[in-house]
Amino acid sequence: MNKIKALGLVIAFFFSLQCFAQTEYVILWDVTWSMKGTVGFKPNGDTIYNANKDIWDETKLLLKDVIREIPLNGQSNVKIIPFQNPARKEYTPVVRKTLNMSEQQELLDFVDQFDNGHFSEAKGTNICKAISDVYAGMTDQNNTTLLIFSDGEQSLGTSYSQDCLKDMKSKFCDWCNLTERKKMYIYELKTLNTATGRLDEPCECVITTYPTDCKMTIFSTLTPVNPNRLLSYENAHELVVSFNNQTQLPPVDFKIRVSSSNNRINILNQDYIYSNQSITIPLSDLDIEEGNTESTTLSFEGLTGEPCYSFTISPVKLSVIREELSKLNIKEIIVK
Repeated sequence: MNKIKALGLVIAFFFSLQCFAQTEYVILWDVTWSMKGTVGFKPNGDTIYNANKDIWDETKLLLKDVIREIPLNGQSNVKIIPFQNPARKEYTPVVRKTLNMSEQQELLDFVDQFDNGHFSEAKGTNICKAISDVYAGMTDQNNTTLLIFSDGEQSLGTSYSQDCLKDMKSKFCDWCNLTERKKMYIYELKTLNTATGRLDEPCECVITTYPTDCKMTIFSTLTPVNPNRLLSYENAHELVVSFNNQTQLPPVDFKIRVSSSNNRINILNQDYIYSNQSITIPLSDLDIEEGNTESTTLSFEGLTGEPCYSFTISPVKLSVIREELSKLNIKEIIVK
């Protein structure tokens, strides 16, 4: 895979919108002959081949690794779009809705069996046209993860300039900066150092990660089933926080760290085990006077030794009420 690291490019845009929407995985696959090591053409039309730039087979292996990591949870829609310069040839996308194991195998077989035909049909890499088409089709209803498998150059001779990816960055910033949307995640397996420029962090709502040993970073959102909790002081022995189904099951070593914004509701400083989609927090140190109510915001941090996972966990607002206990003492009753 050294050629992939040296020449190939994989970028994924992670749009985190709402937890329970379907997730669209759009895979843009550059199938031009430059991916096979073609660096030019001879006067007679034959190709000039450079074996060091042939990343075709390695790209297929990497693409299949990514397909295997897409969750089989009934919430994953996958679209593979082979692309080059659509002015020469346009390929039919392969789409699988609510991905299951058999459909995953169909996608793997498609990658194995795909051939880009004669080099005359696969000239010119129009990355920006492919990205623009995906951008135009994005909706607010679904999360969208866009992955690009390419050798990283926007070809000359298209309607897009060679620095068009920089223009696309500003569009994505405008999109994710709207108040009703969350952050956008960009994932690169390598630093892109070509005429198109790096897709780094162009605005605050864009987050770039560079884990070197991941095929694809998995971003999951955990949302508490009941984000507002009211407990009585007398019965506040422990708090069980259950979470809704996330887009991807967490790794085996997944734990959650909890912090309280109010020191009168003190939370034990430890990492809580995540089991059956919930954690149990003991409430043993509550400094609440009779007749008072104390409130706090419990913030959560997902912890794992796996480098390919990133978790966003929504907070819980907790209130504990301690009712004042009044006693009525009757010393004597005089009946007249």
